[in-house]
Amino acid sequence: MLRTRVLSRALFTATALALTAATAAPALATTVTSEVRAADESTQAERVAALTALGLFADPESLALPEKDFEFRLWVLSGPQLPETRSAAYNAYYYGTDGDRTAFIRVGVHEKLAVDVQNGSVELQARDARKRAAELIKFVPRLIDVVVDDSEFTFRFWQHATGIDNAEVKAAAAEAHRAGPEACTEFLRAGVYAAHERDIQAAIERAKAEAEARRWREIKVRAGAVVGIPADSTVYNLDDEALVQEIFMRAREGTHVWSAAYRAVLSRDPVVYRQFIETGIHEANARDHA
Repeated sequence: MLRTRVLSRALFTATALALTAATAAPALATTVTSEVRAADESTQAERVAALTALGLFADPESLALPEKDFEFRLWVLSGPQLPETRSAAYNAYYYGTDGDRTAFIRVGVHEKLAVDVQNGSVELQARDARKRAAELIKFVPRLIDVVVDDSEFTFRFWQHATGIDNAEVKAAAAEAHRAGPEACTEFLRAGVYAAHERDIQAAIERAKAEAEARRWREIKVRAGAVVGIPADSTVYNLDDEALVQEIFMRAREGTHVWSAAYRAVLSRDPVVYRQFIETGIHEANARDHA
């Protein structure tokens, strides 16, 4: 009887220990799995890349979300214009594992976005029109940029149209965006090219004006040199009348240069000023040294 009790007690103890070990094992496994999972979650750089691929700003709030919540945000923000991307995000969130959600953040969003574009989630003709318009201002659109509607693309075009060389297309894009979707479509079809042509013509005129300004400044500097005005004088930045007056004040009284400058000052005629600066002063100076 005593032996039986001892064996029973030993069996009970062994069974209890086994049950305790069996109960503790899942908890330990869960702890280890959680640690591995945390170490294997998407990095901040991968999250930024995912948001950027969708044309979204990588805000601190999104980057700080738990993995599952971040993947949910990608599903919400992907929008109906990206059915493949949106469907994959939905499936990963509701039916996938933690690993599936991380894989979607790292790779899936980029792959599905490419599929949306390849499948023609937007019309091929409209997509090509957007690309051609973007080329005019050296705007290299991302995948997400070509699958938005014309209104949104026109707004993004406006954002990238910077500098004086794109002044006309920027203004035309703003006007089209204010007018509505149909105006944006027409802008991308034809309006952008007419505006770009105006930008080209304006650039040509600016180049001509700049070349003429340089030429005229050189002429003014040569005229000023006759009476010793240095080439870096600020008087050359002023109008022609100011230079003629400066030459008159510097010229030696009684000389041909002084007399010619005096007559030009009295004329108060811009045409006379330019004639004096370009040729008159040099002719007068030649007579002074004859």
